[in-house]
Formats: sequence, C-alpha cells, structure tokens
Amino acid sequence: MRESKDNRVDLKDPSITAEGFRPLLNFLYSGELTVSIESVYDVLLVANHLQIQSVMKLCYEFVSQNMRDAPLDLANYAKAEKLADAYGLITLQEKVNSALSENFLELSTSDEFLQYTTAEQLMKLLKTNDLVSPSELQVYEAVVRWLMHDEQTRIPHTTEVLSHVRFALLDQSTLSGLLQTDMGATECCRQLILEAMAYHSYPSEMKQGIDWPRSRPRTSASKKVCTFLCRDKNNEIHVFVM
Repeated sequence: MRESKDNRVDLKDPSITAEGFRPLLNFLYSGELTVSIESVYDVLLVANHLQIQSVMKLCYEFVSQNMRDAPLDLANYAKAEKLADAYGLITLQEKVNSALSENFLELSTSDEFLQYTTAEQLMKLLKTNDLVSPSELQVYEAVVRWLMHDEQTRIPHTTEVLSHVRFALLDQSTLSGLLQTDMGATECCRQLILEAMAYHSYPSEMKQGIDWPRSRPRTSASKKVCTFLCRDKNNEIHVFVM
C-alpha cells in the first residue's frame, strides 16, 4: 500500500480536524485526554474514524456528565443528535435521548424549545417510556405550551402530537377538568380524554390484559451516573487512564 512507503498519510475525511486530532494524539502518548464541550465532538469523530474505542468511551462519558451538570443548552443537544445521526453513533444518540428525557420538564419551558422544536422531535420524546415527569399532566401542559407558541403552524399537528400523551395515566377528576379547558374542548383532544375516561371504567383484571400505549406507565426513575473527573480553571475536564 502507498501509506506503507510514504512518510505522510493524508486523512481526507472532513470529520477529522486539527482540533479533534491534537487531543487524541496527546492521549496516545500520555494516557491523558483533555476535552471541553467545544472540542469533545471533534475528538469523538476522529476517534470514531480511527476506531479508538477507549477514547470514544471517555468522550461519551464526558458528554453524558456534561448534559446532566451544565446549564440546559438545546443547541448542544441538537449538535450531538445531528452528529449521532450523520455518523451512526448509536451510543451518543442514547446519551442524548437519556438527557432529553431526564430534563424534559425544564427543557419544555425554555424559549429555545418552544421556538425550534419540531413536531417530529417532540413526538419522539413523548414516545419514550423513561420521560421524567411528576405527572402526565405536566407532559400534557408542555405539549399545549408548544402548540400555542405558534398556533398557525402547529395546530394542524394537534392530533398526532396529543396522541402520544398518556391520558390514561391521569385520574378521572383531572380528566374531567381538562374537558373544561379550551384545548380539551377541541374535538381531537376531547376524544382522547373520553377514551382515557372509558379506560378507567374497565375492571382491573381487564386493564391488566390491555397493552395500550396511552396507558403504559413511564419508567421515569432518573439514572445517575457517577464519574470522577478533574475540571481545571478553564472548564476543561481531564480524564486519566490508569
């Protein structure tokens, strides 16, 4: 092969940048990986291209912890999700989905979420069983806020988005109250609420035999990840491999 005779090998993949390669090269010599939220995705893409699994694992751990500890930044989530889709980084996609699910309530009140989240992205979140929320009522209210933020564009999506709210997790009293609201009075929402009320009228033994998505409990126990990392004054995190 040409590479075996040349003194230099050109890495032509556009995902490989100097910003990503430099920390990885230092890691190979020193066993120390230094990354920041600005550089971690560049390093991850280089490691993925070269299939250096140990570095990929450290980058995933950094991304996971940063998404839990840092202030919510929808742009950060969007960048990670875009890279995961483009390069088939399944583990990164799982980390993003987990962080979004755990932070859903806080995220859903942010201006960025209300302005830029698409119907497809919202439905993807609503479908997850591990969406963290004290009650499905908060999930419903988050959906209504999103719909009302841009009525002209989003109201046509009302039926498909609300169909992923698990109304049957709400009690009869709450459901009755929702029927009295403006959104509850719309035909599509009213039908979903009445459907849930009918579900509550079934005997317990009948409910147990029904595998119905809108009655499926959310397993919202937050998973905490403990990783010992050293953060310096420049907000960079150092990971030492022993």
